[in-house]
Amino acid sequence: MSKQREQAVRTRAYLIWEQEGRPGGKELDHWLRAEAETASEKIVGVTDNGKVIKSPVRHARSKVG
Repeated sequence: MSKQREQAVRTRAYLIWEQEGRPGGKELDHWLRAEAETASEKIVGVTDNGKVIKSPVRHARSKVG
C-alpha cells in the first residue's frame, strides 16, 4: 500500500470513528470500511480536513467507423 493510500485510509477511518461517536474497540471495523471506501480510487493525497484527493480519471474514447 502506498504511503498516500495508507494516509487516506487512516484519515477516513479516523473520520468514521468520530462520526460514530468515538467508540472503543471498533478500530478494525473502521479501518476495513475506510479501505473499502477508498479501494477503487486512485489516491493522490489527503487534505488536513480529511478530504481524499483523487487523480483525474481519463476515459479512452473508441472511434467507431
